[in-house]
Amino acid sequence: MEIIQAYIQALNSLPFYFFIAINSGIFITYISNQINFSIKNRKENKLRHLKLYRSVGEIKEKNNNKFTKIIELLFKINDKQDYINIIKAIKIPEDLKEIVNTFVQNVDEKNLKYCAKNLKNVKIENKNIIKHFKDYLSNLAKPPFNAGFYHYDTNIIDLFIDSKQVLSHEFIHMCTNNKDHCGFNLNTRFNEKIGLGLNEGYTELLNQRIFKYKHCAYPKNVGIVKLLETFFDDPKDLQNAFFSNDLDTVIYQFCKYGTKEEFFNLLENLDNFTTGPIPLKDFIKYHKLQFKLYEIIKRSNEPNKIQNFENVLFQNPLNQILKNGFSLIHLKQTSKRLK
Repeated sequence: MEIIQAYIQALNSLPFYFFIAINSGIFITYISNQINFSIKNRKENKLRHLKLYRSVGEIKEKNNNKFTKIIELLFKINDKQDYINIIKAIKIPEDLKEIVNTFVQNVDEKNLKYCAKNLKNVKIENKNIIKHFKDYLSNLAKPPFNAGFYHYDTNIIDLFIDSKQVLSHEFIHMCTNNKDHCGFNLNTRFNEKIGLGLNEGYTELLNQRIFKYKHCAYPKNVGIVKLLETFFDDPKDLQNAFFSNDLDTVIYQFCKYGTKEEFFNLLENLDNFTTGPIPLKDFIKYHKLQFKLYEIIKRSNEPNKIQNFENVLFQNPLNQILKNGFSLIHLKQTSKRLK
């Protein structure tokens, strides 16, 4: 008899309460590992962003002289293709047909470049989530797994659950993949990754808007990105930057009102929200970060911009309560035990 069968038979012969206790132990171990993994990653995030902060020089506006603009215009004219017709000519996987049609109708054609390029050979692989979970339990040193994953180096989408929302989220990742970068998730010249949390937040925000989903993945990241969007005179500028892997534009726009240090702190917190939840600590960080951004946008002295920010910020009734004097100090003291 195989050892696995012997193990299952032994479990079935146990009293019910003992069986529950063992499974509860596995669940507690899983949750404990999630928290430990998150804490370890957050320490690494802090060191990584501190290194990047020290390495990156002053944030400067891109070169906007007339000669540069003419060269860029000529390049765009020469590079222009009919991306929609390219996409129509591709034999699209059945699972993606509806997603592609909806996506193309809601995104400017100039932002379809990587969609047209990667859609030609994208593969969707449906994974067995039970097997995946068993593999995870056999090696609790592994990172937490997601419902889906896009491999930018192989152009493969892994799906662990049958969900259109998960598939469309990973599809948007595919549409921003230029082999070196994926949306705002960049490999920097300092051999460090940057922008993971920002990228997940904006990807899911577009996923919500384009495909009209009610449930929201990465809710804290999405909430922060909605506020960051108001830093731009035209929200489409953020979308254009996303589809062209242009984090520099985001940094420059933020640093009109905020500092380089504040921007890297923002990126670090967004990364932390994606590494696994530490509930009370993340709850406090999330709301503090929103009000920190509120403080920064006020420096613009632009009433319309501040009003747009407030319209988003106070959609959450709790933020209205916090504005009117309720403090998170006591919760913060409690959260110190989770550090």
